Amino acid sequence: MNSADASVRFDPKDAARAVDALRRGWPVSIDGAITLLAIETADDARLAAFGGAGDVLMSAARAATLKLANQIDAATPGKPVRIAAERWLDLPAARALADPALDLATPLKGPYRSVPVGAEESAAAALELARIAGLLPPFSCAKVMTAQHR
Repeated sequence: MNSADASVRFDPKDAARAVDALRRGWPVSIDGAITLLAIETADDARLAAFGGAGDVLMSAARAATLKLANQIDAATPGKPVRIAAERWLDLPAARALADPALDLATPLKGPYRSVPVGAEESAAAALELARIAGLLPPFSCAKVMTAQHR
């Protein structure tokens, strides 16, 4: 993570543990503000233990590909985007949402509704950890706190 512009700081050992956990499909909590599970490495058992599919946190680039930039909560370029959980959003649907390689196999996705990210610095740190881990950035979020709730 670039320490010059990041407001959430990680101890290098904590960051390495988080990267390892993401790669193994384990949940990760960042700054106590957001708890998430990497969609790419999750399985049904881990998702169930996590509490089921929650809101989805993704990069602005992926949100733009999914044509979400016209929604106010997804309109800021370069900022993380949070998609509200829907009853039909199970693990296969979340994987299709996460993985651009599945766009042609599952062309009709949605409808999606973006919601305020909440813990924006922690969400940005989560996307950076995904990049470091070599994973697709969409996450299932179990807990997102806004600044007034911390």
